Amino acid sequence: MRKFLSIIGLALFIFLGGCSQVQKTDDAFFADLASTWQDRTETMKKVEKENDITKSFKAIFETELKGLEKYENADFEDPELGQTVQNYLKEVRACLEALDTDQLGYDDLENYLNHYDKRVGYLKELSKDKRYVLPEGSEDDLALDREQIKKDKAKAEERTDILKKFQEDLNKLSFQGSKDANGQTNISGQLSNTTGADLANFTITIKFLDKDGNEVDKQSEKIDVLKNGETKDLTYSTDKDFASVAPDLNLDNLEINKP
Repeated sequence: MRKFLSIIGLALFIFLGGCSQVQKTDDAFFADLASTWQDRTETMKKVEKENDITKSFKAIFETELKGLEKYENADFEDPELGQTVQNYLKEVRACLEALDTDQLGYDDLENYLNHYDKRVGYLKELSKDKRYVLPEGSEDDLALDREQIKKDKAKAEERTDILKKFQEDLNKLSFQGSKDANGQTNISGQLSNTTGADLANFTITIKFLDKDGNEVDKQSEKIDVLKNGETKDLTYSTDKDFASVAPDLNLDNLEINKP
């Protein structure tokens, strides 16, 4: 009987010890959250002059995750707290994954903001606990101007559509050629703008190719402006023998103006 009671006592001791450890997990999380935020603040100071938003934001989220990832799948005394912590850490990882790209596009930004908003929401849930000591508003310190992003995305999509239409105009360009008494071949054609926008400050290059497709000559012309609906006469000449021509556009400095 005494041995049986000893076993019960040992089991009860282990159970209470486990409860104590779980309680410590709850407390420890909030302590580590506070210290992680201090580390995170230091990281923000280090990257504040970084022009690459992807690089700087990733460094901040990596610091945030590094300090708290040990609580992933941890046992909490308060199951609701534990679930909120898991959801929060899941969104921190998702923010990092959304930023893990060589070139951050508008779709990537929207994906990031979706997870960022959820992360902020879970942090605000955690802030209801008296052990939460983060500075007010610091949960949302990486907010971006969503409306500006939407406007920029729409503008970029419009630009892409205009460039696609202008490429179609270029594909319709054809040349007529004739040889003069000096052996020069003169070619002429017309480039139209049907994009719905005025196009300025671009360069068109005409490449003269032999029968194997090798370039034997080329000529470039800077176009100051080609308004929507206008057609520009193009005339070039070469003393090289060629089989075909290939037009090419340099749009690096292109300006687009909607009438």
